[in-house]
Amino acid sequence: MARAFSEDSRVKIPALLHFTRLGYQYRRLKDIRAQLDFETNIDRQVLRDAMNKLNPSLLANPLTDEEFQAIMAELADSLAGDDLGQAFFVRLHQGIVCRGETMRLIDFDTAEENDWSVVTELPCQVDQSTASGSFRPDITVFVNGLPLAFCEVKIPNNLKGMQ
Repeated sequence: MARAFSEDSRVKIPALLHFTRLGYQYRRLKDIRAQLDFETNIDRQVLRDAMNKLNPSLLANPLTDEEFQAIMAELADSLAGDDLGQAFFVRLHQGIVCRGETMRLIDFDTAEENDWSVVTELPCQVDQSTASGSFRPDITVFVNGLPLAFCEVKIPNNLKGMQ
């Protein structure tokens, strides 16, 4: 009996296993869907928890709902520009000003302090106003709830090529 191999069994699942061996947590889309901001695909709860953990001034007095909404609005604005993500990149490296100080989104010095996770088949929309240009990457890589990389896996011996 011949085995039926698919892109999932030959490439996607081994890629996910490799991510988990590297320390990423696999999260099911249905488990995180309620936490996602559909405009940016940011996992709000993970980002909020990470910011409260990474910024010493927030340990005793965590972000309020209003402060976090302002941070999310600033991140959405930085993603909405036509600059190929440069404004968002600056936010990642420089942080976001809140309470008169710069708050870190990612700990670039100690990687273990960040939350690393992967999700499969997360729908993304390029243009929210028209709902056009949507795509669904095979694997989305999150760092502290921020979707920072998309992986498209392809079976290596596909003689037909991409259809």
